Amino acid sequence: IEEPKHCTVITRSRGGAVARYLFEQVIKPKKARLILNKLIQIAPPNLGTPIARDELYQKTLNVLSTLSSAVFGITSPLIESAFLILKKITGEITALPGIDDLEVESDAMKKLNEGFKVPDNYYVVISNFEPRNIIKKIFDQIVFDRIIFDKKANDAVVPLLGAFYNDRSAFGDRLHVVDEMNNVSHFAYLKSEVGTKKNRIHNEIPEIIIDWINE
Repeated sequence: IEEPKHCTVITRSRGGAVARYLFEQVIKPKKARLILNKLIQIAPPNLGTPIARDELYQKTLNVLSTLSSAVFGITSPLIESAFLILKKITGEITALPGIDDLEVESDAMKKLNEGFKVPDNYYVVISNFEPRNIIKKIFDQIVFDRIIFDKKANDAVVPLLGAFYNDRSAFGDRLHVVDEMNNVSHFAYLKSEVGTKKNRIHNEIPEIIIDWINE
């Protein structure tokens, strides 16, 4: 009989949900030929994300367009073109296979989390993104924080509390919440430097992940 293989899996964003599905529902522990040592999730939508809702995307784009006009004045042809491109991109994103499954109330999320208890080999990195640039801050607070995430902390894609199942105590030192001052959005977790343009600092997240791997 072939000996089972052991692995440590590092995921980013919805890859965390895919890995959970694989090791929690597909692979049967007693017969597994692939054994999970550690699952390290970067910005995982473990309880889903409201940004996966197509109708919310459209509402957000409408508000964003109105807000841009209020801030910058009469909408220029350049801004109009930019929003046409943005609408096309977001429309394609919400049409991607599996995106609907990341909705907070989706059947997939309910099935994945029904009776779930956090294993002691799960690790999470998550951030509450608060941009420093005044224009970006206005958009973040009005559009993302208020409209999409209902005033709950988020990294611009994934709700902060949902990443660790609203239970910080279940993780202990296996959870790293990025300091708001580091200015880390959903797309910046693995950049070599974080922060603002005027105040760039070393990103410690890759080192934290390496330390977890080597524990």
